[in-house]
Amino acid sequence: MTRQLRSSILPVATGLVALIAAAGMANAQSPFVAQAAPSNQTAASVAAYWTPERLMNAKPMELRPSASFAPKSADAMAVPTGQQVTTDPAHGDGEPMHGNRVHPPRELADEEGVTPAANMSNGLFTESRISPTATINASPFRRIGKFFFHDPRTGGDFVCSASAQSYRLILTAGHCVYHGSTNSADRYFYSNFLYIPSYNNGSAPYGQWGWAYAITTSDWANSGAVPNAHDFALVEATDNASAQRLGNVTGYLGSRTLSISSNHLTLLGYPCNLDSCNIMQRTDAQTFGSGGNNTWIYGSSMRGGASGGPWVQDFGVKPAGDPTTSGGNWATAATSYGPVSTTVGYLGASQFDSTFTSIRTTACGHKVGNC
Repeated sequence: MTRQLRSSILPVATGLVALIAAAGMANAQSPFVAQAAPSNQTAASVAAYWTPERLMNAKPMELRPSASFAPKSADAMAVPTGQQVTTDPAHGDGEPMHGNRVHPPRELADEEGVTPAANMSNGLFTESRISPTATINASPFRRIGKFFFHDPRTGGDFVCSASAQSYRLILTAGHCVYHGSTNSADRYFYSNFLYIPSYNNGSAPYGQWGWAYAITTSDWANSGAVPNAHDFALVEATDNASAQRLGNVTGYLGSRTLSISSNHLTLLGYPCNLDSCNIMQRTDAQTFGSGGNNTWIYGSSMRGGASGGPWVQDFGVKPAGDPTTSGGNWATAATSYGPVSTTVGYLGASQFDSTFTSIRTTACGHKVGNC
């Protein structure tokens, strides 16, 4: 599904929206935008909003570049320079709640009118459903999930992918939390953010998580177009009814900057052209080329619904005898856009850099214990 047009004459979303500079003061050069959850966006009210029907009918938020867009060879692009920054992942010890369902299971079939890509001209890759599906409950897969949100201007309900990035922070794409635009009157946060880790065809083995705070970059907010240098966001999850933090239950991915321009990664998400976004999918691929503007491209047949899903270095459980000295499972990007044509298979993402480090530091500091 392509992105819907929004009217700029309808009311702005309820809640406190503030431009925040690195020093905490509002100004036109702020590197990011942030919003605290309005008083009517409690965990209970968000969970109540997402009825089984709304969860089942949410549409993918799919972004595509202009028709003239063409990937560039990776060999022709300069590799970003700078000091690489890495944060370590953590394991969670939560037990899955078997039988916990948010809606009845659905028959698995491709969404009507969308064909999985078969063209390998944009890089070789391996694509697979996570199988057996019980694997989705295991670490590190349980650090990834589906992310739902509501557009208060159009009234639409949408779905993206996401992952746990710290004890309370959820990583997704900027376009999954905020309507970016060159027109200031048409910029606003979405609402009713809901994260379901290890979502599995209606099953929510680790519960549903509401939100308390969201932050994305000004590059996304002031543009709304892709390729975008910084189309990523972080959402602070509310603790569950047992006062547990998300990361204590599912664990979370680490993060690593400057790591997608020349790498081999695992891309995860819930694309709606594969299993109708009901089952987690996995792509393993290496850098194919550059989309320009700090974005890089990997081969994949995933499409809408995969937005916000993590691109992970060294995904999996580290085997005994592994000679590396650190843990792996590092998120290096979040899916941002796909191709103009439905017959070409690739995904593009904004590379994590100092801007990502900045918004992560700010989100970590929003509440004690976030990171």
